[in-house]
Amino acid sequence: MAFRFLQVSDVHLGSRVNLRWLSQTQRDDVAECVSASFRAAMTLAREREVHAVLIPGDLFNDDGVGPNHVSWAVSCLRAIAPIPVFIAPGNHDPCWPGSPYHAGWAERYPEMAWPDNVHIFTRPHFETFTSPGGEFCITGIAHTRAGTMSERLIAGDIPRADAAARVLLFHGSREFEGAPGKEKTLPFTGAELERQGFDWAAIGHYHAAALIENANGEVIGGYSGCPPGRGLDACGEGVALVGTVADGRVEIEPVPVSARRFWSLELPVDG
Repeated sequence: MAFRFLQVSDVHLGSRVNLRWLSQTQRDDVAECVSASFRAAMTLAREREVHAVLIPGDLFNDDGVGPNHVSWAVSCLRAIAPIPVFIAPGNHDPCWPGSPYHAGWAERYPEMAWPDNVHIFTRPHFETFTSPGGEFCITGIAHTRAGTMSERLIAGDIPRADAAARVLLFHGSREFEGAPGKEKTLPFTGAELERQGFDWAAIGHYHAAALIENANGEVIGGYSGCPPGRGLDACGEGVALVGTVADGRVEIEPVPVSARRFWSLELPVDG
């Protein structure tokens, strides 16, 4: 059986749009696009009848995000039940006391408890969830403290279960020549990722969509990027990744989910 998934990350719900060259109306429009892109991604998950939604971090802009944003996200994920959703908290929205992912959140806001179809990885080491029928397994890890994780955990031994499709889910920085100048967290190389032997690695952190290939040119993982651009550091089309894993091979389709985008244009001014 083919395993279909949708991957979206780095939505940064609750973030402010601090672009002085935009009017307040335009800023509000950009902020609305942040929410609308996530809602569009969940609609896409239903339309494509995926077997799982993968969110590798930074769904929220920070761990102190307001209840209104959490309530809205919870309602979006509840609406796509029974599709299972897997969240690996990132460096912006770590799972620690006070965050929406921590067990204390449901005690404080029982009306905003995560629905049963949402599985959140809450520990700083890799754990594996296997579907009841063994169709797929998701191995994930959480950021559990403010700031970044410097440990090279992708270079170590990562457990994975025996399943038809095996997926790795984390928020981390791929190291390569010309890598974006973002702060590094859970750093890894393409070779380290390939040695783990997963069918697909759903990764968050970088805001540009990008695929990672193994030595044979086969796709083994990737970033979906930031679906709603919020400035010139996230130009181009915002997408979610719709993927299919079958017989150990992966096919990926980037699907636009944002109605707005930023473009950076270089214009000659000489002459």
